[in-house]
Amino acid sequence: MNRNVDYSARPSYEDYILGLDGVDLRFLLSRTCPAADSTAAGQEAVALLTSEESARMALSFADPDVLDVAQLVHVFEDSTTVDVLAEVAYWASDMDTAAHDTPEGVDRKRRAVGKRELESLLRRGQRQGVVWEQPEGVWNVPAHISAIFPAEPTLDFYVRDFARALDPGLLKRRMERLGLTDADESSDLTDAERQEVTLKALRDYLCDPVKVRAVVATAPVDIRNQLRWLASDEKQIAENEWSSLRDDAIRWAEERLLVALVPNELAVSLPEEIADSLPGHFLRFVAPAALALKKSAWFIRRQHRTEPYPSTLDHKELTEASAAAVAFASAFMDAAGSDDGRLKDPLDLYDQVSLFWIQDFAASIGADAFAAPWIVEMLVNAGLVEPRSGQPTSRALEHWYNADASTRWAYLAAGFLAGRGPWRGEFPWVSPDADEFAHATVAYGYPMAAREVVSLAAQLEEDQKFYGCCVDNTLAWHTENLCLRNGADADSMVSWLLEQAGILGILFQGHSSWQAMAIMYALHDLWLSDQYVGTQRMAELIAEFAAGQVPTAEAVQISRLVEDSVPNERLTASLEGVASNAVAMALDFIGAREKCGASSRWIISEESLRWACLAVDGDVDALFSQLGPLLNSSMKLVIYAELVRITKTEKLNEIFEREPAQPTADSPLADAPNAPASPDNPGEGPDDPDEPEQLSLF
Repeated sequence: MNRNVDYSARPSYEDYILGLDGVDLRFLLSRTCPAADSTAAGQEAVALLTSEESARMALSFADPDVLDVAQLVHVFEDSTTVDVLAEVAYWASDMDTAAHDTPEGVDRKRRAVGKRELESLLRRGQRQGVVWEQPEGVWNVPAHISAIFPAEPTLDFYVRDFARALDPGLLKRRMERLGLTDADESSDLTDAERQEVTLKALRDYLCDPVKVRAVVATAPVDIRNQLRWLASDEKQIAENEWSSLRDDAIRWAEERLLVALVPNELAVSLPEEIADSLPGHFLRFVAPAALALKKSAWFIRRQHRTEPYPSTLDHKELTEASAAAVAFASAFMDAAGSDDGRLKDPLDLYDQVSLFWIQDFAASIGADAFAAPWIVEMLVNAGLVEPRSGQPTSRALEHWYNADASTRWAYLAAGFLAGRGPWRGEFPWVSPDADEFAHATVAYGYPMAAREVVSLAAQLEEDQKFYGCCVDNTLAWHTENLCLRNGADADSMVSWLLEQAGILGILFQGHSSWQAMAIMYALHDLWLSDQYVGTQRMAELIAEFAAGQVPTAEAVQISRLVEDSVPNERLTASLEGVASNAVAMALDFIGAREKCGASSRWIISEESLRWACLAVDGDVDALFSQLGPLLNSSMKLVIYAELVRITKTEKLNEIFEREPAQPTADSPLADAPNAPASPDNPGEGPDDPDEPEQLSLF
């Protein structure tokens, strides 16, 4: 067993960086310094890779299991061997990972990690920039990582802190009694040299779990058990509250250099009359000794095992969700480009009031008001809407308005995958206290988390689903570390991702369909090779594989409303799928949208037709030219009949501006009988109430 680490000769991470070949160096730079020049080399690369920003990025994006094994190395004074780690490394149990229940139950046992598994974890950690191997067999945590490594409450009292907490003379006597130092050997050394010799001897003793356990094994049983409990107990109990059992165990451990009593810092800083009422000291266990006694109480996390189950959802619903998202996005883009007053001007998406306008607009056309802001955000992320004004961008004018439904969905998917980036300064789930670098780190990590949503969804067949625990735990594995290191709420981030994925039909209630596969086929190779691709190119690639998947409306169905409807609402125009831009604009011209989703519906009323005629100065031919895409023979006949019924023989402006003249006694129509229309005089009198309602034209 190789447990020998020379703590007096620290290896240099800078030398390791300078010795990397081009490929490994570029990968490490892209991982921990994504905003820097990936071609940096020499001292420039050293400066980048040893900066605090590099350390924060490395810790933010390290895999949880890699971070846990790096934590073990950090506890052992930033240098240790695989043999030492194998003494203290345990895998999380199935119960810890929230594994699915089985007829045999869920395994609660935490098993030791094998040396090959540790080697694999450490190799991954080396590529992720949190550990490195030098010399062979010895693994180290770089100093810039160690300086900001997240503290574990029971494992943050290191050997140097322990040595400072003890009186030098007392420490020397106890070390001599344990045979750790020889008084004659250190007599000729300077104070600095003597301190380094002391620290090396303490590390050689405390950072070897076999030695620590051997010493503890010599204690009486009750003390031995008490120490194992104290090593895992996170409560800071004051000296005056100790039981006699605890007191005996602590006194025994003090003599063996396993624990120290540290002053209460709060009491030191307060006035004397207040400080006297506070405990003067607290117990601290030296971190490597505590880890040796914890055994399986401290474990390396494992990812929740995903298992597909039979689907419980008709996959047509996912396609309908995609169609509904595109339908609202199309309606919003039409309104944003028309300046017709339905949207706030300017629609500043940095302003909370704009959110209410978007939701009110969605509600007014019968769309999902909850999903509307998410869809608008995707449009902004895809570069189709200017966030400060709410106006369509030049990209939208060039690519959106003449695109089919599937291509528009591809733009929304690209917006989801790109994340909001710099267009908005704050994420609602990031703490206000987070600094600018934390916001930038979360913005950089969000698209990576979105990829994981797609990757998870693409693992499913169409007759399968994942339970919520599989989805939530898998995404938490990829986001929790990022959020914890940067003052964000991981649960909110996962919820944010799943809401947008559900709106697009990528992953909805654990189900997926063609949407996830289209994205994976389009972008898988780029993601594997870690290539950056802009939203425009991303949308084009996705559109190739999503072609024809989002249903487009092929026909508009015109029907008359029932008799008990609102009196002036005459017709409805319905369609299944996403209306083309021309069809939607034509129907908006003569009617009001009542429903916007996988299917859409417009109400054509007398008032809407009057406004349409006014817009063309009463010229019916001009009106029909506006309705070009709707003009099949039956629809033209129906609309023409309604126009004739409304206009009769008066000018439309006169009808709209004043009440029609009432018949007088001299009027030729005053004595006209109230008789139904006759075959000889079609369309001139009211219909027989006993007959089915007909168009007034006939």
